[in-house]
Amino acid sequence: MHTTSAVLLETTASYTSASVLNTPTKHFTSREMNANYENVDYLPSVTASGGKCSQYRGNSTEEQESEREVCPPKRTKVLLIVFAVCLVFALGGLCILGILYVRVSVLLSAKKTNGTNYKEEFYVLRNQHKKTLEKLSRLNHSTGCALCAVHWIHSGGKCYYYSTVRMNWTQSRDHCVTLGGHLVIINSKAEQDFVTSNVEETHWIGLNDLDTEGHWVWVNNQPVSNSVEFWKKRENDISEPDNWTKVHPDGEDCASLGHPKGETDFWMDAYCFEEKKFCV
Repeated sequence: MHTTSAVLLETTASYTSASVLNTPTKHFTSREMNANYENVDYLPSVTASGGKCSQYRGNSTEEQESEREVCPPKRTKVLLIVFAVCLVFALGGLCILGILYVRVSVLLSAKKTNGTNYKEEFYVLRNQHKKTLEKLSRLNHSTGCALCAVHWIHSGGKCYYYSTVRMNWTQSRDHCVTLGGHLVIINSKAEQDFVTSNVEETHWIGLNDLDTEGHWVWVNNQPVSNSVEFWKKRENDISEPDNWTKVHPDGEDCASLGHPKGETDFWMDAYCFEEKKFCV
């Protein structure tokens, strides 16, 4: 019994060995080997973030290479996100600038329109004012009346102004010109009485002998009329104008109403650099 089993095993082993030895050996060419390598399917690789980076399937042909899916690196994604955010802010800024530009344009247009309207109204009012003054001037000449400004007093077709400040004679003369008048010129007894009735202290008048001593002229270069003069007369002393030089060696070359003691109904010559109120 044991002898038979040994024979069978040996026979089987011999048959197997003979089968292997008798099997022809297959030799692969290089092309076939390359084809075998190319037919191997590669599983997709995974990036550290768990995303799919690339996939290679099938033969390495142009058609298959076009099917490759390549994921961008993480840094590129961050840059793209930053760029997108910056682009959004830039677009928002442009929108805001556009809105501001439109608003400013509207405001400037409105102001320009208002400025044009105000300018036209100004010209209209100026023309109306000019015409009104012309009518008043004609009315004054025809009726003997005069229209005086605030704080000016009307009398005999003229307007008079009494200053509240004190200046020397030259300053007073120049200031009167800026007011549209001149230091008062007295041409009659009635005018002298009116002017002196409104003052309580000495005032400058428009009379001087600055150019020639003793030759008194008004600010309009007209000489004093002998029939219309109101110099102070002294019975036992020299009358005015006396060109008193004991106090001021340069003399007294400008005329004023009255003197500092309070009398105002006559003329006196005085030192031109004294400060007094004045009549216009």
